Amino acid sequence: MWLIEKDDSELPVRDGRERCEGEVQRLRGVILVYVDDMMITGETGLANTVVKELQKVWQTSEPEGIEEGKPTKFLGMEIEKKGESIKASQTSFIKDRLMMNLGEDWMRAKGSSTPCSRDIGEVEDEKEITPEEVREAERIVGELLWLVTRSRIDLMYVTSRLSQMVLRAPRAVYRASKQVWAYLKKTSSPGLIFTPDAGEGWAGESEVGLQAYSDASFAPGGGHSIGAVVIKWNGSPMMWRAGKQPFPTLSAAEAELTEATEAMLMGDAFDALLTDLFADYPKSLLVDNMAAIQLITEESGAWRTRHLRVRSHHLRWRFSRLDWRALPCPGAVMPADLGTKPLAAARLDELKVICGMTTETAEEAVQEPKTEITEETIKEVLKMLLVACLVQVTKGQGGGDGEAPHGRREDDTAMWMAIALYTFLIVVAVNAFQWVFSTWRTVAEMRADYEKAASTRGTDFWPLRDT
Repeated sequence: MWLIEKDDSELPVRDGRERCEGEVQRLRGVILVYVDDMMITGETGLANTVVKELQKVWQTSEPEGIEEGKPTKFLGMEIEKKGESIKASQTSFIKDRLMMNLGEDWMRAKGSSTPCSRDIGEVEDEKEITPEEVREAERIVGELLWLVTRSRIDLMYVTSRLSQMVLRAPRAVYRASKQVWAYLKKTSSPGLIFTPDAGEGWAGESEVGLQAYSDASFAPGGGHSIGAVVIKWNGSPMMWRAGKQPFPTLSAAEAELTEATEAMLMGDAFDALLTDLFADYPKSLLVDNMAAIQLITEESGAWRTRHLRVRSHHLRWRFSRLDWRALPCPGAVMPADLGTKPLAAARLDELKVICGMTTETAEEAVQEPKTEITEETIKEVLKMLLVACLVQVTKGQGGGDGEAPHGRREDDTAMWMAIALYTFLIVVAVNAFQWVFSTWRTVAEMRADYEKAASTRGTDFWPLRDT
């Protein structure tokens, strides 16, 4: 990362502050460099000037601007402007992988509302594993990693679980990936939204700065706990991870404490980048477990939790320096919950919005191919229905004179059950028709009486008839 600065020594001091020696440079833009790809941010005139200076030294391709409704590819992502926000997605890569894994007719494949089932972690070690199966599992996980490390934060749990199964259950990885591709088929266009004014926390506070969210699912399979961390800057997601914790924990509070320590370390890593761009901002560690918050903020506690208080000593030291602050976060709005367990479709959509993702309700997802309903289609459906009815009552061909009497009794029973069912449906239909006809006749008679009374008396009322 390179900073574009301009000498502002001749400009007046703002807010009445004295200009310190060396504080004569002001940030004008940022240049991001990755191998031979480059992104230049800043005012349009400044960006064009930088491009011209670079082209004097190196031969470059024609620069592309990030514009409204026109995606620009950068590091495997499509980046486009949405009003004052920036959207990053990977629609092209997803469609390419869908064609690779589901076939050329992938648009007709059935979609899924969730990327994995609830029993995804309940897999036993497979036997007689071949190198080809392992390579196929590695290819699948590699493609998902390319998505989850860039714009698809909603895939971090399933990718973490599948990556743990590559060597011990590669065939299970292939089977589970079918649902992942079905989910991506239904949600190929959503991506991350970065908004400049998204700096509001769950309690409505503004200027939230750097936030580290941590959550843990305590020993879901009876072994290691599953933890997840989401790092946000002013409300937009910047870093995230999900996976098994390095050692078994003995309680939910210990699992949350372990993950909170990991969240602070990730926050410090991202903070090293922010210090080059911003002067001062709050840093918050948000946990949804009050027992863990008490352990990392208070010295007192029972003797049996002493080992947890020793582990949380680093966190308490950081809080005592006023470097970080610990805040409780309700579980309903905890974004890190996205990486700790398989979720239902409704809950998954809620957390995707909280994490800054667009959903298929807000974005134009891949549309299911619609079949036009014609007269021929109706005839075909009626034929299929008729055949299905005939199959239920048709008696199968016997096996000759030696057919067992028991087989004939089973065929006769199926036929009589079908006849009884059809008779019942006919009786219900006749009674329903009689009720409708009776109701219509009663209403007609009441209407005739009303019109007769209104014409003779000149009043407007609805007479009651004696029944």
